Amino acid sequence: MGKMTIVYTAVFLLACLVLGVLVGSAKAHDWFPKECCSGQDCKAYSGLPRRIGDGYLLNDGRTVPMSRVRNDGQQTDDRWYLCESTSKHIYCLFPPPGGV
Repeated sequence: MGKMTIVYTAVFLLACLVLGVLVGSAKAHDWFPKECCSGQDCKAYSGLPRRIGDGYLLNDGRTVPMSRVRNDGQQTDDRWYLCESTSKHIYCLFPPPGGV
């Protein structure tokens, strides 16, 4: 195998990897409603929100009122999702199916 063949193969594999990541990211946000996500505001929440009164308490001490807790039936995994701005304004919190 020549050096150019190796270089072309490496570039092709890298392009496939980048494209796969981009397509995967787009699909990850397909099910979030517009008012919760602008394509980058929602991500899996690593903590476990605790139910308090009329909402949920996050690990960092912020509370999410029930009016921002969504269960639209689109989610298929068992993870919590938090949609927030870069300034930490919470748009929506999605519990796993059966989590509310």
